[in-house]
Amino acid sequence: MDVSTPEEVDTWLERIAAGSSVDQPTIVTLHVHDHRLLLGLGLPESFVQLERESGDPPYIATVGDPNADDVVAFYLHGVHHTEIPRRYLVEAATAREVVREFTARGTRSTAVVWEEI
Repeated sequence: MDVSTPEEVDTWLERIAAGSSVDQPTIVTLHVHDHRLLLGLGLPESFVQLERESGDPPYIATVGDPNADDVVAFYLHGVHHTEIPRRYLVEAATAREVVREFTARGTRSTAVVWEEI
């Protein structure tokens, strides 16, 4: 599905989130402004990973609690088991706002801490 406005992205994410569950949270990939954004859906906490469409570094991710240990299981595109370090999780609403902001402006949000991974 092609989406281009923050509102369209939000509607698309709502549809996917409605089909996600805490038993199998999913990671979606959005292609926006020559970047790939990975976003976790289905849990109260989420993450955003941002990388260039070319695949060239840097790769950056949101940081919630830099001291958090452990990992959280998500499923990349609903299929591939993927462990995300808990330190990268932020509130789901915050992650969604980060995605909306990037969609609207093409720049990363200053409302969260980012870390190169």
